[in-house]
Amino acid sequence: MLTRVQIVNFRNIATQHIGDLSVFNVFLGDNGAGKTSVLEAIHTLGHGRSFRKQGGQKDALVSFGSDRLVVFGEQITGVGLSTPVTDQPPNIDRLGLSRLANGDIQIKINGAKVHRLSDMALRLPALALNSDTFDLLTGAAAERRRYIDWAVFHVEHDFNDASKRYSLALQQRNSIMRRITRDLGVPAPPGESVVAAAECCQELSIWTDSVAELGETVAGFRHKQFGLLNRLFLETLDELGGGHMGVQLGYRCGWSRGATLQEALKKGLATDLSRGFTQCGPHRADVQVLVGKSVAGSARLARDILSRGQLKLVVLAMKLAQVRYYQYCSRPDDGAPAVHGGGRAGGGNDGLRDRGLRGETISLLLDDVSAEFDGERLRALGRVLDSVLASGGVQVFATTTSAPALSPLLEGLSGRHYKVFHVEHGVVSASE
Repeated sequence: MLTRVQIVNFRNIATQHIGDLSVFNVFLGDNGAGKTSVLEAIHTLGHGRSFRKQGGQKDALVSFGSDRLVVFGEQITGVGLSTPVTDQPPNIDRLGLSRLANGDIQIKINGAKVHRLSDMALRLPALALNSDTFDLLTGAAAERRRYIDWAVFHVEHDFNDASKRYSLALQQRNSIMRRITRDLGVPAPPGESVVAAAECCQELSIWTDSVAELGETVAGFRHKQFGLLNRLFLETLDELGGGHMGVQLGYRCGWSRGATLQEALKKGLATDLSRGFTQCGPHRADVQVLVGKSVAGSARLARDILSRGQLKLVVLAMKLAQVRYYQYCSRPDDGAPAVHGGGRAGGGNDGLRDRGLRGETISLLLDDVSAEFDGERLRALGRVLDSVLASGGVQVFATTTSAPALSPLLEGLSGRHYKVFHVEHGVVSASE
């Protein structure tokens, strides 16, 4: 859990030290005061970038007139969900990130330089919920792939490497196909003789085999975790009052059902040559939000039939399901959260836990959620957060323009302690 954060030259924050952080922290201030910048700084510390789509570019984060920003955080570690209580003092992690206006990043963990952002992401897992998040269902499939990949990344230790190797193999295959069509002067679409020549190209065959093998691995990691994530989503949506909508998640791996990726690549070679890129594989996967009884048959996309308000509720449930997923995979078997029907999420033999997670506290960043939901939904959100916080391993940072706007959510916390910080012109001060 983060205990203090220091922010330097981040947007409108010149130099700010925020100490004595609580499990639930509220940042109160007018629009433009710097509330969101605090949440962005925490996210940037863990991920090297902002969670905002607009205005989150690399050069926009550094204060005007400055050449770099710095974010430093100190967190208690070793007291996660799967760690037994002892009399030993907690471990302290000191995390630092500096970023130049041109985007160059330097990371340090406990004073030692780190070269991979993924190492920091494992130390400081963070999830943000802001106005951009509610475009998850209506935006590109890449956004929804990132949704499931965040979960898989924190559980499957080999996923990140397999995903990078797959992307490299995919680039090589695409490059070779474009070279073949360029060298042969192939018209579109290519004829059978050209396809036959491509099939005989040993270099293309090697990279096609690599794409098929690594693609199956990446898809397998995703599929293995998807069932649990879907069950936690359904439970959370029901708690938020949306269980009656009949919504469920569906996963499409990126190629036809019943076929191997190798078979799909062979079948689609002519079209791939014509277009110059590979059209099937886990890079074309999607997490679909469906309404109806059958994912394969009568279901329809939720974005086509649900109202904007209902879609926001669905996205909220999806993000909270990620938090519960992380909690679930960080705890021993006997602490698994319950799901509908009185069972345990994922069953007793799902093999999803005990993956060596460090048990770090996940930072949940709620940016002005009171502007997105009415009082009834905010109270339901407060009750879900109360349940999440009771399970441990979660720290919340929320922003609001007025205390009354967020009060329904706080009412749902069952009297749980929270700390209020006032933000004005980039200056943060703890409420008395």
